[in-house]
Amino acid sequence: MNQVNFEKWVDEKLIPNLPPRSVVVMDNVPYHSIQVDKPPNKYAPNRDMIVWLRRKGVEANERLHKIKLFP
Repeated sequence: MNQVNFEKWVDEKLIPNLPPRSVVVMDNVPYHSIQVDKPPNKYAPNRDMIVWLRRKGVEANERLHKIKLFP
């Protein structure tokens, strides 16, 4: 299973067959949720960190070291 197949299954099989007022409980497997515009991790290149910060409206000096860019 992956995120694409899971979304397809939810849209095509699960939702159309749910009775009204149903509750769906899911565990925490990675394909049950996705993170949009995921922040870079501490192993990402400096440039990726700076680009991500700037997209978020945070000015970041390109000469900063990774330790200063990543909290």
